[in-house]
Amino acid sequence: MKLLLTELARLDGIATLGELLQAGVDRDMIWLAARYGRILRIRKGWYGLLDLDPQVLQACRIGGRLGCVSALDFHQRSGQEPRELESPVLHVSVPRGAVRLKYSKDDPYIRIHWTRNQTGDRRAVTRGTALAQAARCAADQGSR
Repeated sequence: MKLLLTELARLDGIATLGELLQAGVDRDMIWLAARYGRILRIRKGWYGLLDLDPQVLQACRIGGRLGCVSALDFHQRSGQEPRELESPVLHVSVPRGAVRLKYSKDDPYIRIHWTRNQTGDRRAVTRGTALAQAARCAADQGSR
């Protein structure tokens, strides 16, 4: 169990099954830990620590990471307790060509940012990428 939790922490609290197996974690240990609530099964083949930020968890469940103003908010509050976002819309950055995303295209509270620039960690894009996304997003909103 210690190796599993250590590997998850090393990988920003989120890891794929393949990464955990490659690090030497036993497949049965992963399954048991998820089954008994010691770790989160985020989506098929993805696992996370229990204290994962709720917005990061939702973005990962969709198939991406925090982007745009959601990423800026995440970077601003890093190290602090999660709080209610100023905007109820969750901005998720996904790679161009991503498939099997888990969200409703009609959901007004989720905005997907398709991008080639996926710099950052597993939780959020970098602050610079988030600023560029926010500028484009604001311009798109202004033209509607």
